Amino acid sequence: MLLLSRLLLKKLIAGSLFWFFATNILPAQSTNSPDPYLESLFSIIDVRLDQAGGDTARYFILEAVRSHCGKDLDCQYEMYDKVLGKLERANEYWAGIPVAQKMRELAQQKKEIQKEIAALKRLIDLYNYINAIGRIAFFREQLLDLYEQAGDQAGTIRTKIRILEQRAWELDEAHIVLPDIEELFAQSLELDDPETSNFLRLRLKYLYEEFGYDDKLRKIVEALETIVASDSSQFSESRYAFHAASGRADLLFKQKQYAQAEALYQKALGIARLRHRAHHDTWLKIYAFHRLAKLEWEARNNDKALVHLDSAFLLSAEHKMYSRLIINYDMRIRIAEEERRFEDALRYTRNKYEQEALNDSATREFDVKKYHLQLEKEQLASEKENQALQLRLKNNQLSSLILVGVFVLFLTLGLLLGYRRQRQAKRELATQNVLIQQQAEELKSLDEAKMRFFANISHELRTPLTLILGPLSNMLDQPDVWEKESVQQQLTVMQRNGKSLLSLIEEILDLSKLEANKLDLVEKPTKIQAFVEQVFSQFTSQFDNQRIHYDLDIEVEEGLTVELDSQKIEKVLNNFLSNAIKFTPEGGRIRMGVTETAQTLQCVVADSGKGIQVEDLPHVFDRFYQAKHNDQAEQGGTGIGLSFVKEIAQLMRGKVYAESKPGEGSHFYFDIPKKVVSASAQVVDEFEVLPDQDPIYSIGKDFTILVVEDNQDMRMFIHRLLSPNFEQILLAKNGREGLELLQQHGQTIDLIVSDIMMPELDGMSMLKEIKSHTDWQQIPVVMLTALASERDKLSALTVGVDDYLTKPFSVQELLVRVQNLLYNAQQRKEWHQSEEFQTENEALEIAGASLNASHKAWLGQLKALVKDSFAEGRHTAESLAEAAHMSPRQLRRRLKSITGLSTVKFIQEVQLQHARQHMEAGSRKSLADIAFESGFEHQRTFSSLFKARFGKSPREYLKSAAG
Repeated sequence: MLLLSRLLLKKLIAGSLFWFFATNILPAQSTNSPDPYLESLFSIIDVRLDQAGGDTARYFILEAVRSHCGKDLDCQYEMYDKVLGKLERANEYWAGIPVAQKMRELAQQKKEIQKEIAALKRLIDLYNYINAIGRIAFFREQLLDLYEQAGDQAGTIRTKIRILEQRAWELDEAHIVLPDIEELFAQSLELDDPETSNFLRLRLKYLYEEFGYDDKLRKIVEALETIVASDSSQFSESRYAFHAASGRADLLFKQKQYAQAEALYQKALGIARLRHRAHHDTWLKIYAFHRLAKLEWEARNNDKALVHLDSAFLLSAEHKMYSRLIINYDMRIRIAEEERRFEDALRYTRNKYEQEALNDSATREFDVKKYHLQLEKEQLASEKENQALQLRLKNNQLSSLILVGVFVLFLTLGLLLGYRRQRQAKRELATQNVLIQQQAEELKSLDEAKMRFFANISHELRTPLTLILGPLSNMLDQPDVWEKESVQQQLTVMQRNGKSLLSLIEEILDLSKLEANKLDLVEKPTKIQAFVEQVFSQFTSQFDNQRIHYDLDIEVEEGLTVELDSQKIEKVLNNFLSNAIKFTPEGGRIRMGVTETAQTLQCVVADSGKGIQVEDLPHVFDRFYQAKHNDQAEQGGTGIGLSFVKEIAQLMRGKVYAESKPGEGSHFYFDIPKKVVSASAQVVDEFEVLPDQDPIYSIGKDFTILVVEDNQDMRMFIHRLLSPNFEQILLAKNGREGLELLQQHGQTIDLIVSDIMMPELDGMSMLKEIKSHTDWQQIPVVMLTALASERDKLSALTVGVDDYLTKPFSVQELLVRVQNLLYNAQQRKEWHQSEEFQTENEALEIAGASLNASHKAWLGQLKALVKDSFAEGRHTAESLAEAAHMSPRQLRRRLKSITGLSTVKFIQEVQLQHARQHMEAGSRKSLADIAFESGFEHQRTFSSLFKARFGKSPREYLKSAAG
């Protein structure tokens, strides 16, 4: 029995060693050979792509690479790059799209802009092969922004050209965009970059040929021929040689010189065959075959034309270029119809529609449900195999004796562990008691700190308020005594203290955002020297007034531009300088210095004041901390300024610290990473390059506006804003007075501006009365609110009729909103008075255009149809009318009657309101994504329309919504 036990124990040990070797040593050896892994991965990808439902391979690729590389981002990027190359060579464009997207995400995480550009270009090429026009336009806009950030002028020009070129093809607007393209071509010549200039010549060649600019085409072709002739060894097989030959052939073709044109097309085809190394060259071969087919067809040689079409068809099918197959079928249909082979024409038409459907299916999103089903099947199969293996191992390894021994061993270990845990639990209980006592003391200390904070904040608020209200009361009590210069001085004091008060409030709000992890960095290129000088200059008058000597030393490279959040850095420096002034006596000295190392920027503010006591120095950056030393405690303060500085430093991945000797002064340091921006990068914001715009509509002054506001100062302020622009302004103190004025002047009031929170009758109650009154319900109402939560109550307002503003608002913002609403109401009124409206049968149905419940429901359904079209990229007046089961004319008439908007303007209004709601909901998406998801293909168009509609750019609106 003992011998049997020993044998079983040896077997158990040997099995354990084998298991350790198999699970640890062998995998480690295999990871040192990436090539076999890639070959294995490629073979599995091939199998999955060939399977029915093989689109799940694209998910498998991402998971396989993540599993292989773990958290090594460089490994992931390298593996994705190799896999994408294989997919591109295999013409598996749709499967390569998620791989290219993942490469771009990795480049963004590592903040490597050149890798992001390369990945984005490959992604655009993949969408180009499957002819996904909308996605190409969307990603080209993003590529343009990346090139501008990187300061790559050549890349910027190339991308702008492709954006404009796509507009020419898709919208048939060559006559509009060609001047812009030609101007960019002139800029490329100034760059002295032949590759970019020649690239633009090729793009212009396509446009000139397609849209009939023969004279300009001739000049481009001559230039290409000159390039080829300049160095025949370099260019004889180049794409320039191809386009020089095909371009000259195009000119001869148009002159009906068929023989000469055919010879040059054949020459171009021969060049493309020699260059057959990439997808682009395959495209050139197909292009040449199609041109030859068109030439032979026009020359009445249909048989030859079909031979060339067959050659193009085989290439297109082999390389899965579905858009080329569609063009091929189009030409076959025309030839068959000309030869009266109608059965063939019908067959080609069916084949064309099948190819279009196939092309559409390739651009659809991936079937996640199908993918997870497939994974579950594979997992079940793997689990069954593992279970069978475990059963065989159990039958061969264990005996009853070993099981008993193991049971006894584990029982003993369990008892020992239980005893140990009991002792540990007693120790933990004692520790917890001590911890609870410490926490109670800390809570008491924190409570005392908060009490000091509220006492200090009360003092800090009262001081600037006194310096604002005191001079103001004095000037009002004695208006004749004050001279102009004295008034100016007092107003300056009031303004400075008003800014101080605002800064203190913003500091408190920023701290609350930091605690909630909602304070984000808004970094942009900033020139260090100019920025620091501007901040320091704001304090020179205070230095002079207190007779403090001051110095500014900036020791950085001339013209140094870095990415930083200038507003938050300014708050840090203001805090340091304000504290230095507070603690530096008359005749003292303050110095601010800025230096750089290879990796960091350092700002230091030094003063010759009283210094900080040794026991206080470790706590100066703690929240609510007040110095224990009597002399310093008398200086006051909220105890949050330096704490805020510390939080900002952590947010920027920097550090802050202080050095001080009592009686000699203090040094406060702020170190942050140096993110250098190239000198050629443009220091602009993506949505702020917008000129000041007038409202989207122009109206006259002949309007009466009712202002309902309980605060007299605000009421008079709005009156002063509106009175220069409109004929009559009526004023009411609350909703009750507003309704009384409506009873008296209801027929003449054109628009209402109303607060929400008011005594007697609030704005929302007044609004319900107005909207339920037949004679008033079409009067547009602009609601004013200081509470973000009130916005939810405004969702019932009709699209394009009513609006709301949050306080504080700007003059321009209010005027833009009012003028837009008045224009809509005016359009609606003019439509009701028009002869066309009066003669329509439905005039009786909606006479007066009362906005009843059915109209609201209909507008809600129409709005939903527009939103549904965002993802599909179709939101035209015709498509909306079709979705609403109406003719375009009927839809326009009804929209005009109810809202005053045309169909196109209604769609635009829904898009803008959708984007606005995203911003107000605190969306974490970029403005580019918000624009795209609201149905706008071009970001700059979105920005321009948004500012014209709401009086603020998207960036400004997002900032005010976040505040």
